[in-house]
Amino acid sequence: MNCDSVLIKTNKDNRCIFEKNDVNLYKELIFKMENLFIEKTTSSPEINFDPISGICQITGISMPEDVKIIYTPALIWLDDFGKSTHKSITFNFNFIYFNTASSKIILDILMRLDGLSKLNKEITINWLYKAADLDMEEAVEDYADMISLPIKLIKL
Repeated sequence: MNCDSVLIKTNKDNRCIFEKNDVNLYKELIFKMENLFIEKTTSSPEINFDPISGICQITGISMPEDVKIIYTPALIWLDDFGKSTHKSITFNFNFIYFNTASSKIILDILMRLDGLSKLNKEITINWLYKAADLDMEEAVEDYADMISLPIKLIKL
């Protein structure tokens, strides 16, 4: 890069820091969203966010010892999505079970999705659950009362 170009450094989170405003370069670097894939374990869900298809999924059991380790990359990804040129995502939750600690971070995710909708992003939230799981249905209805976006309940 020549001296008229943007000086780019990365911070400890490997995020770009721009010393001079160059909108085109900024869009080229930041607005290219990467897939986020975290493999499921016996105590944590699979997380699969794909900006190209616009499908984001969290599937399985969520009762990790430390929810921040599992979910922080997802929260960062959602923050980055807000800054991106991508316009829409469909977010599918498909939990078999989640514990109390997970329920708090799930609410954080839902609140971020709600915030993204206020940035003119099209957000669709689907929550898949077993028809016999009335506790899950009730939890989702409670979440729906806390955000302005609708949550579509899908019985399996």
